[in-house]
Amino acid sequence: DIMRRYSRSVVDFVGRLLTPYAGRWTLDYASFRPLEEEGRALPLHKRNDLLHVDAFPSRPTHGGRILRTFTNIHPTKQRVRVTADTFPDMARRLAVTAGLRGYYSGWRLLQAKLAHLLGAPDRSPYDSFMLHFHDWLKENSGFQNGERFRFEFPPMCTWLVFTDGCPHAVLSGQYALEQTFIIPPEALVAPEMAPVRVLEKLLTWS
Repeated sequence: DIMRRYSRSVVDFVGRLLTPYAGRWTLDYASFRPLEEEGRALPLHKRNDLLHVDAFPSRPTHGGRILRTFTNIHPTKQRVRVTADTFPDMARRLAVTAGLRGYYSGWRLLQAKLAHLLGAPDRSPYDSFMLHFHDWLKENSGFQNGERFRFEFPPMCTWLVFTDGCPHAVLSGQYALEQTFIIPPEALVAPEMAPVRVLEKLLTWS
């Protein structure tokens, strides 16, 4: 009941705040984050304290943007997050080195079609690269040690972020609620800022 009420409240709030997107999104999961983020023993690719951009292995977006709303419900403790460069700046520096061109090759397209026929999710070249980029960024010590911007969200604070386009990490915090929306490419107010368009432009330049 708590999760349903939170989801309904967030949908109403975001619909009034971001009017152009109201009713045009796909509503994804709502979740509860009960664990303390600081010091969690997780495999490298699952660590939340390493900078990354979001991509969903089982739910390809085909260029849709991942908009997430978070609320810190810890009664006393802040939730600490850090961000890095904007996606366009980061992609210009790192995407080609991370293997962008290979994910748009004919061989990759054929692989994706065969995988889908065998039951894998229907991933576009963009979805496949973003899954790879998520892991590649976490493995890249140079990127992880670069400039960071720190944000501290106090109890009962709510914030929104396009997590596919904002490199982010969670350093500490416990007890948070989250609701995800997928914004389709045709609904975007600034489509040129969408990661899928940024990467396509890089392909034409490189």
